[in-house]
Amino acid sequence: MASPRESRRGDAGSLIRWHLAAFAQLTPQQVHDMYRLRVDVFVVEQNCVFQDVDGVDPRCWHLLGYSGDDLLAYCRLLPAGVKFAEPSIGRVITARSVRGTASSSYARRPRSQPR
Repeated sequence: MASPRESRRGDAGSLIRWHLAAFAQLTPQQVHDMYRLRVDVFVVEQNCVFQDVDGVDPRCWHLLGYSGDDLLAYCRLLPAGVKFAEPSIGRVITARSVRGTASSSYARRPRSQPR
């Protein structure tokens, strides 16, 4: 597997540090942050009780967006054959604290769109 990748992008005053890694390359703190944000959004905010730890994470790539020590955005990238015949994207999240801000709109903006 390729090594984790990091890049820095964001609007003035709200720097987002992106980290892309396979599950085995995540630090224990990153795994904790990932599960905490997923539970905060999907289970608590959306009141959707489900088994988030589904056994798929170890076979996926994970994109984490941090500002300082705070995980603000996350998604899981599933290779072809893990859940569907084609690659897929799942567990797409922005933290409640940044929804509706320039940081969250940047997190969702396709690469082809201008800033």
